[in-house]
Amino acid sequence: MLSASAWSGWRRQRIGLGSQAKRQGAPESPRWQRPRLVRRLGEPGRGGRGLPLPAAAAAASTWTCWTALSCAVVSAQVIETSFPKSVGKWLSGPALTMLIAMLMSSLGLLPSAAAPEFAFVWSWIMPVAAVLYMLQVDFRLLKKYGSQTLAAFLIGAGGTVLGTVCLMLLGTRLIGPGVWKVASSLCASCIGGSLNFAAVSQALQVPQAEMSAALASDNVVMSLYIVLLMVIRIPSPERSKGRDKASSVLRMEASGEEGGAGEMTRHPVTSRSLLNSLGAAAVVCYLGDTLATSLGLPSWTLAFVSLLSPLVGLLSIFLLKRLSPKEPGALLTQGSVFAGSSQLGNALMLYFFATIGGTASFVDMLKMGPAIFVLQLLLVSVHFLFTVVLGRACGIPLRILAVCSNANIGGPATAAAFASAKGWTELIQPSMLVGSLGYAVGTTVGLAVSQALRAL
Repeated sequence: MLSASAWSGWRRQRIGLGSQAKRQGAPESPRWQRPRLVRRLGEPGRGGRGLPLPAAAAAASTWTCWTALSCAVVSAQVIETSFPKSVGKWLSGPALTMLIAMLMSSLGLLPSAAAPEFAFVWSWIMPVAAVLYMLQVDFRLLKKYGSQTLAAFLIGAGGTVLGTVCLMLLGTRLIGPGVWKVASSLCASCIGGSLNFAAVSQALQVPQAEMSAALASDNVVMSLYIVLLMVIRIPSPERSKGRDKASSVLRMEASGEEGGAGEMTRHPVTSRSLLNSLGAAAVVCYLGDTLATSLGLPSWTLAFVSLLSPLVGLLSIFLLKRLSPKEPGALLTQGSVFAGSSQLGNALMLYFFATIGGTASFVDMLKMGPAIFVLQLLLVSVHFLFTVVLGRACGIPLRILAVCSNANIGGPATAAAFASAKGWTELIQPSMLVGSLGYAVGTTVGLAVSQALRAL
């Protein structure tokens, strides 16, 4: 960037050369052929300000996307609170956010799924929001719910494989004999995620047209399925007579409440507590990403983040007690130090739900392949029925089945967001762990299923 003195000297030199050319009779080029001086933001120019048109257009485009996402989030909250007995009775705020964002995407009010704003939400906002929920999580909950969530996830994976077989049998008539490639790719996606879909599609050499149609269908079906899980009324665990006591204590601490003498006291949310929460979340995300990258497991970042969140939360309290000896120890609890973390995480999660809806466009799906959309609906329906029937027969609670089914279809990020939106904070950490397990086994299962389907 030029300094002010260098800029002035350069302009005087330009003016001097231009005057000398005029005196020598050199022909002057037309105005539209002259090179246009483009100034960067912050460089001196006419009036001391300057912004090139491409940068201004890019900034406008970026703010258009964020404004549209914010409108979806705020509109959903307004509708939910304004009509609690009609719309709010059946659709929660996250479900409304997704539906509004899907409508905006279909109308062209949101950019394509490849927009950098959506990638920013997935890569940065979602992990931070998940950590904000888990800063007060107790590892005893992972021991309590770990075995059930793992069993539910494996049952859901079995339901996905069964749904893939049904897709194959019906898809041969609708698409053709090559449907086994698309079915295997969708199977990998519904156990792991988009990375597994891409790996299986590349290994099986799925045609580009069918791959694009399957991706568009996968986004829409995933969004609709999460909305369905949001709408289903799932009873919460009982908290009386000591039943599910750990979950009750966790919810009280997450909301900043403590029981004492038969009454509840709420910890005040201050700028310091919010900064503590954001700082701890940043440290957790950094450590989790660094650990996953160093081990060569980048898809396991959320799994490491979920394990490190409670540790960093406890370590923060220990350090604050050491550094602030004058402050009473009773005041330095996770509920007080991280007061407001769950509310802040909830607000950020709504942007994540808006991003999920924004990446699903009904118009794109209908253009690329309605047949694949119908087939994937069949796959997900079989997965859901198989998971619920067998899971309930095994005595697994319905809320755990719903969260793990979300981890199958949408991955660990959507499962954590779903659990937090439902208020099941004790299931956020286990859901992220089993969802990350899906990333590890999704490609292998998809390729194994492809060999079986090919032999049919």
